[in-house]
Amino acid sequence: MTSEGYEQYRNQRLADPDFRSHYELHRVGIDAADRIVADVEARRAELGLTKADLARLVGRRPESIRRLVSGGIVNPRLMTVSEMATVLGMEIIVQPTASAETFGPKIKEKARLLTAASR
Repeated sequence: MTSEGYEQYRNQRLADPDFRSHYELHRVGIDAADRIVADVEARRAELGLTKADLARLVGRRPESIRRLVSGGIVNPRLMTVSEMATVLGMEIIVQPTASAETFGPKIKEKARLLTAASR
């Protein structure tokens, strides 16, 4: 499928509100993982380590680390990324993007609707 064909297919699927919601949730997660891996890769370069050096430090094969930091792995395991961050003197911090007062009622309603739909 060409990229133009994929775009057309994706746009048709995104017209469905259920698919759009699911897609957007996963897209946010993928983008977050990409940012974390990019930060880890920047730190590796800043420290003057090769990808093979990083692989040895976390007990992985060099080709697996090379694929991960070059975007060849779409959904990296959190444990692997965390190990890489740790050996590079980094930590992964998760923080809220919306207040509980604002987000809480919305997410509770969504959970209620999904629960009702699954019955």
